[in-house]
Amino acid sequence: EESDVELDMTGVVEADADPALPMGDSSKELTDEDLEKFDEKRSEAMGLFSEGQWDKAVEVFTQAIELNASSAMPYVKRGQCLLKLSKPNACIRDCNRAIEINPDNAAAHKYRGRAHRLLGNFLEAAKDLRLACKIDFDDQADEWLKDVTPNAKKIEEHERKKQRRREEKEIEEKKNASARPKRPEKRPRKRPLRPPQQAQVLEACLTCLVCLVVRTPWAVLGACLMTPSYCKPSVTLRLLRPLKTSPRTLLIL
Repeated sequence: EESDVELDMTGVVEADADPALPMGDSSKELTDEDLEKFDEKRSEAMGLFSEGQWDKAVEVFTQAIELNASSAMPYVKRGQCLLKLSKPNACIRDCNRAIEINPDNAAAHKYRGRAHRLLGNFLEAAKDLRLACKIDFDDQADEWLKDVTPNAKKIEEHERKKQRRREEKEIEEKKNASARPKRPEKRPRKRPLRPPQQAQVLEACLTCLVCLVVRTPWAVLGACLMTPSYCKPSVTLRLLRPLKTSPRTLLIL
């Protein structure tokens, strides 16, 4: 985790939690009157911005945005004012909107990178500032990039080490799994007879025992009737075998 890395947190500020400012309606159809009023508000806001009146400039830029939400410039400038007022989260929201309108807006990436740096998000700051310098090199953006690079490199190296350890652990687990002996397959056990079947077989066995002793046709007939169907043929043959040797029984049959 980033908390495990020793970082230089100098200049990091407390995050702002103000409600989000109006972002305008980008689907609004602009009239000539809207465009004219937008130009007036934009000029007024730029005058306040150049005078360093950040709060008033934010209000007027918001009015301009409500008139025309399809231009990236008012969002960038309002975000810059919010950055001056130590509201980095609000600045990030405005820069996000400006980048949605124009992904190649170098100023939006520049001030969003600076806002991330003030919040201690060094990786995000370095990414934005690198892109800003790539799109349109700026001395101030380059200076801010040099400021965040040491912390960003520490975090990146830490993440690479974590990734290597994770991969090594996965490889070790796979080796252990392949080296582990396989358990022999368990053969299915024969299902025991259910209690009613056990009782019927026991009854048939007792009947067979009586028939073998008495050796009469009536006993044979009784054994056949009382023997369950699944063992009746074998029992009947076993009972008839001794009767074949008895002349008395053969005469009666």
